[in-house]
Amino acid sequence: MDIEVTGARPASPPRRRGPLYVVVALVVGAAFGFAVAQARPAAPTVAAVTVPRPSAAGSEAPGLPAALRDRMVARVQQYNAAEPDTVESAGVRVMTAVRDNLVRLDGDRSYPRGDYRLQVICLGEGQVWALFRVGDDETYVDIDCHDEHVLVTQLLLTARADGRRAVTLVSDSPLGVAVGFQVLHRS
Repeated sequence: MDIEVTGARPASPPRRRGPLYVVVALVVGAAFGFAVAQARPAAPTVAAVTVPRPSAAGSEAPGLPAALRDRMVARVQQYNAAEPDTVESAGVRVMTAVRDNLVRLDGDRSYPRGDYRLQVICLGEGQVWALFRVGDDETYVDIDCHDEHVLVTQLLLTARADGRRAVTLVSDSPLGVAVGFQVLHRS
């Protein structure tokens, strides 16, 4: 049985291009790139703006009246009261995207292996990202805080070995979020 193929050409060996071909291709490519760069509009310039730093004496969050800030802190403090299983507690602070947006609690303190929970309490509009680590074990969460009610979030962590403790909180709130947290031993 013979097979006839119509319209197909036998495969030809690949042609090698000479150095002149490569030089011409590079010159044409460079000319095209130069033409595109010249036709592109200039990038807009940005003026440097210096934002004044809040005074160190005032602890008021930008855009948040002092009376409201104090009420928020007081409400979060009610929920941040030490419990019998509390290992460590941090005071309530107001975090904003501009000021105090990062809180780190990572010293030389170590915890023995065991079960722990990080309790994060927040009140205000914005998000807080929380990380809890003991040794090589860690857990984290994004918390959507609201200004209508206090939100209590707990991160559970089983430390499989003794290790240094680290707590990190980051906020993106433009006005301010009152945040308190504590580490508790889970029984």
